[in-house]
Amino acid sequence: MIALRKMTREEYRRFRQYSVADYAEDLIRGRGLDRQRALAEAEAEFDGMLPDGPDTEGRFLMTVADAQGQREVGWIWFSYVQGDGGARQVFLSDLLIREEDRRKGCATAALSEMEKTAASDGRTESVLYVWEWNEAAYRLYRKCGYRAVRRGEGGTFMKKPLGPRGAQAGGLRKPKGEEGMETRYYTVERIDGDYAWLRRTDAEEEPLLVARALLLEEIDEGTNLEYEMLQYRIV
Repeated sequence: MIALRKMTREEYRRFRQYSVADYAEDLIRGRGLDRQRALAEAEAEFDGMLPDGPDTEGRFLMTVADAQGQREVGWIWFSYVQGDGGARQVFLSDLLIREEDRRKGCATAALSEMEKTAASDGRTESVLYVWEWNEAAYRLYRKCGYRAVRRGEGGTFMKKPLGPRGAQAGGLRKPKGEEGMETRYYTVERIDGDYAWLRRTDAEEEPLLVARALLLEEIDEGTNLEYEMLQYRIV
């Protein structure tokens, strides 16, 4: 029914434009942000997570196309990450289907293709985050076998076990590392206007410059943070 293929630069441009606007709306509804801050946060998160666009190491940005791979019906973005206890996971960051192609099974089929690819690459769990107001998405994921595992800020993390490891044929190239989703710990070393310098406390790394729009409003210099599943929280 559908096929996944790596986004071209032009497809990524369209995806980014649509997804930033869509994510900003999620932040407005899910976290109560005003439109200006929501757009700034969405832009900053995309730039931080995808510095090289569709070629960013460890991120898989795929076009959802018809079975012949010709007509674009949507986009999907996922990453291979390491979860609790060393679990080898695939994390779904975004799944967008064009309005005219919705309610035709495209989202279910794209999710299934992602899961099959991940399982063939040795991933044992699929994880995603759904906003609490998005009941249609929640029902879709429940129907596809996902179950809620814990609450996040304005939404729920869901998880699904994947089948036994399949043949490597058809799988995606492994990233060099599985950075981005594992738990990390930081302290706020310095606040500089709209940005904050974070120093990692559980590993030796260069200080990280982060837009304050991505952090909680109450942070101050010396605040300790935990970063997990694309979110910071005070610890």
